[in-house]
Amino acid sequence: MRFDPTDMEKLHADGVSERETALSRMDGLQAESGATIRNLDRDAAMAQRELDLAAQFQNKDPEIFSRAEIIQSQIDRDLATRRRDHARSVRGIREKLTAAELDLIGIERLKADLRIKQAGRRSRRSRSAPRTTA
Repeated sequence: MRFDPTDMEKLHADGVSERETALSRMDGLQAESGATIRNLDRDAAMAQRELDLAAQFQNKDPEIFSRAEIIQSQIDRDLATRRRDHARSVRGIREKLTAAELDLIGIERLKADLRIKQAGRRSRRSRSAPRTTA
């Protein structure tokens, strides 16, 4: 049986390339996720400020405000509450999704590392294998 060193070199190069791709994807995903989470935090904070203002300046007094203004004020508070809660909920979901995606990419990186190790083992074996001449 004859070993071709170019096969091991290709296996090693493929493994290195796959590992670099996985690491690059991890970096990109972390950056994207970080930006998304910061935006969601900003959205939640903005909705909380709107809720605080709506609560501070409630239009509740029927002697001062019309029925429509009172209803509009309650709608504004409800909307701000839902927007805040939604942003917080989506943030939690996004964090879990990112963790799962990072785990999957981590598996790809480990597979690439195994490919590199396998190429190294094959290369060492082929160098230590007795050579027969015809």
